[in-house]
This record gives sequence, C-alpha cells and structure tokens, in this order.
Amino acid sequence: MLGLLWAMGMASAPSHASVIQSLTIEEIGVASGGLGTSANFALGGEFNWVGTSLGPFGFVSAGSTDGKLLMGRRQGPGAFTPGIGVFDDPTPVLFPNTLDYAPTGWVFEGGPPLMVLQLRGLGIVFLGTNYPMPEWAIFAPLLQIDETHYYYSVDWTHTPAEWSPVDGGQLLTSWHLEGIATIPEPGTIWLVGGTLLGLLGTRYRNHNTRG
Repeated sequence: MLGLLWAMGMASAPSHASVIQSLTIEEIGVASGGLGTSANFALGGEFNWVGTSLGPFGFVSAGSTDGKLLMGRRQGPGAFTPGIGVFDDPTPVLFPNTLDYAPTGWVFEGGPPLMVLQLRGLGIVFLGTNYPMPEWAIFAPLLQIDETHYYYSVDWTHTPAEWSPVDGGQLLTSWHLEGIATIPEPGTIWLVGGTLLGLLGTRYRNHNTRG
C-alpha cells in the first residue's frame, strides 16, 4: 500500500526537474551567444593535465558510434567520442568512456535552467588501463533552445581514481564539455508515472482478490 501511495504522489506532484537523456559534445559558443568556453574553436570537449604543458587536448562526439554521451548507460571507448589525440597528432591515444559507472543528470527548470550531472565513472583509457573519476556532482548553466533541448557548458577539475602514469596519482586533470542536452518530451514523465500507477493498482487489486 505504501508503494502505491508513493507512486500516486510521483505521478501527480508538480515537478520542475527533468531527467537528461543525452549530451552532445560540440562547440556551441557562437550559436548559444557565448555560453561555450572552449579554448579550441570547433572542439566542444577538452582534456588537460593541470600544471603541465600537456594540453589542452580537444575532442568531440562527431564520428563516435553513438554520437552522444548517454545518461543511465555505460559506454566504452569510441561510443561518445572517437578519442583524444595529443601533441598535434590526430591519432587518438586517450579514450574517454563511462565503463566504470553510468552517468546521470537532471535539468532544473524552477528558475534559470540549471543542469546537475553525476559523472562518476567518466574515465580515460590510457595504454590499455581505464582511469575513472571519483564520485563528482557537477553544476552547469543552460540556455534553452526548445522544449527538449538546451545548450550547456561545464568545466571541472579532479584527480582520476588510480591515476599514476605520470606522478604517482597527484596530477590533477581538468575537463571542459559543451554541446546540447536533450530531455524527454513534455508529458512523458506523466505517462511513465501513470503506467506505473496502473500496474501497481492492478497488483494491489489482485492481491486483495486472492486474500
């Protein structure tokens, strides 16, 4: 019964948050009126070893198998970006992935739109070893394009878990991502909530009939 009441509340209570379905990685500074902050024009993603001369190295989602970073799903090397080349060499040697943990994200629309990402598990395969980032909540401003799409731009710095190829785990890495975030069409969450409510209601009635 408590589960049924919880489902009723989820299906009927107003909400200003929408789950993010996917993120493209692409330069959007011009189209978004300056929201993008990429130092490399036409490259929506950057990876940099902080405090060294190594980077920034750019990457995009174009040319990858999925073409975007998918929320709630683990993706391997090449799925949301072909990879990162270094030292002006286009051949990828660093391969971003989410093999360790599926990312999640929400868009909050109660005021100026804000994106909250949990990118725990985002990592880089380097010389055959995957180096994921620790649990990390990231907040990013948004500019709305239409009902289901937003421009986003986000930057953060962290030390990857088990990172030690250069300096025994002390080397910070910085990331930059920008592109377009996609959320479900309006009303989808109500459809899902209503379906869940119907299934739970049927189960509750069947349980009472057997009793």
